Amino acid sequence: MKKKTYIAWVTIIVIAFAAIPFFWKSFMRYALHQPNAAIDWNAWWTFGTFLLAIIAACIAWFEYEEANQPQLFVYLFKEDTYVDSDGNGQFIQYAGLRLENIGKTPALNIRVTLAPGIPWPLGSHPAGDPQQALIQRKISHLAANKATDLLFADRTEFDKVISQENSATQTIRISYKDARNHCFGETYVINLCDVAYLQSTKTR
Repeated sequence: MKKKTYIAWVTIIVIAFAAIPFFWKSFMRYALHQPNAAIDWNAWWTFGTFLLAIIAACIAWFEYEEANQPQLFVYLFKEDTYVDSDGNGQFIQYAGLRLENIGKTPALNIRVTLAPGIPWPLGSHPAGDPQQALIQRKISHLAANKATDLLFADRTEFDKVISQENSATQTIRISYKDARNHCFGETYVINLCDVAYLQSTKTR
């Protein structure tokens, strides 16, 4: 539950709580013709204090639940990897899409779908995968603060993919569960051309 939702519900409940006695008094006066009907304000405010305590406890529980669940995030990356071939070391730039669990618990039964899909760059097609493009990926487990690459290719091949018609902008939908079988989902729209604006990291 989002913070704005908390605020909205608490605001509605507080307004309703403050207004109910006045509606009740008007009802007694005009509907039942008992203008002198008394309201036990001490009992009413005691009930209100109890109600607010319950609301606070519920919000604290929801906050705890949100802080202890998986959360998957997909993003573009660009990195320069040092390759030493026959004594001639050089940095080669790679780019791709990375899926990371930025939550506090493992994500399970992950399913990633891309539309319209990314044609496989040269040499990046996983062995045994019948897909002619990266359209769907299934991952059984991704631990907290861990990442896996959905797509990894050298920059030249990555740019060839971007240049193909309808390949640049991808809608990426992710569905997954936690250990208690709660279901989650995320949707991202990523333009692969944005890789040009990323700062490259160096790895050896």
